[in-house]
Amino acid sequence: MKEDPVFIIDTREKRPYSFSAPARVQTLTTGDYSVAGLENRIAIERKSVDDLIGCLTRERERFTRELERGAALDYFALVVECSLEDLAAGKYKSAMSVKSAVQSILALSIRFRLPVWFVHNRAHGRRVTESLLTKFHGWATTTATSEFNSNKQKGAEEEKKRKKRV
Repeated sequence: MKEDPVFIIDTREKRPYSFSAPARVQTLTTGDYSVAGLENRIAIERKSVDDLIGCLTRERERFTRELERGAALDYFALVVECSLEDLAAGKYKSAMSVKSAVQSILALSIRFRLPVWFVHNRAHGRRVTESLLTKFHGWATTTATSEFNSNKQKGAEEEKKRKKRV
């Protein structure tokens, strides 16, 4: 029987989401959200639009290190609490040009295999984050179970072959 996921919220998350599933606060190496027992496989990074622009400008080195760690995971995504339309309209507090911001996001998405989810507001961001974590948990649990059963079956077949030879 598959267990329900327990979400992990990083201790440094200033305005954490409230999920419908159980959650606990602990320090994550990468990202703001993960799933208990899968912290080394999945993480979601949440950004407000102004925080994202800061990460593309003055905090780019730190952000790049985070993306490098994220690229080593099975799944790492960025949830931006802003619509793509608002980003393209320059609705953020920075002198960074819209073209530079969009091109930076596109380049980082290619370089780090980074899915970027633009959401219309914080509530939508919470729903997308919860859904991604839940779906990954289901996939990881199913994959692990099917791999275990497949290996078990292969072992039983090998044992039958061995007995026939004896």
